Amino acid sequence: MIRVRYHRSVSPSSRALTRPAFLMVKLGEWTAARFVERLAPLGLRPRHLGAMHLISERPRSQLELAQTIRVAASVVVDMIDELEAIGAVRRKPDPADRRRFSVELTDQGRNLLMAADTVSREVEAELLAGLDPTLRRPLTRALRELGRSRGILKPTHPPSPVPTSDSQAFPSRRAATS
Repeated sequence: MIRVRYHRSVSPSSRALTRPAFLMVKLGEWTAARFVERLAPLGLRPRHLGAMHLISERPRSQLELAQTIRVAASVVVDMIDELEAIGAVRRKPDPADRRRFSVELTDQGRNLLMAADTVSREVEAELLAGLDPTLRRPLTRALRELGRSRGILKPTHPPSPVPTSDSQAFPSRRAATS
């Protein structure tokens, strides 16, 4: 166990502001606000992306989506309604069960998912810009391990690349500076 010694002039309430849980909450709020702001012009919200990624793998029923992303079926219905309204998905009758609909990603949905991935990488690069590049990979590994240990991430989630420079986070900048 690591013990941290504080100077006597540091109050207990000030110490709380340096604890990992508090820092992660504040960084999460900052990141979420940027992500929401940057997705809005695409007509997307963060909650849409998990469903879109799953649907991009193969068409799925609304019930299957609800069970996989662990939300109420009514939440998935709302999400699919929103995605359908912007042309990102379409519902089709399930050939195996006429009472059920299968949801599939449209070409517009694939384009939006690629644009959202770009937004995600840009927000990530903005977040990590103040961090020494040699610390980015260990931080990402530690966060993944925490996510897995808390059941937030499944061990099978593929790791996303961690940009170590602006040219990796923004490929267009590399081309422009080459």
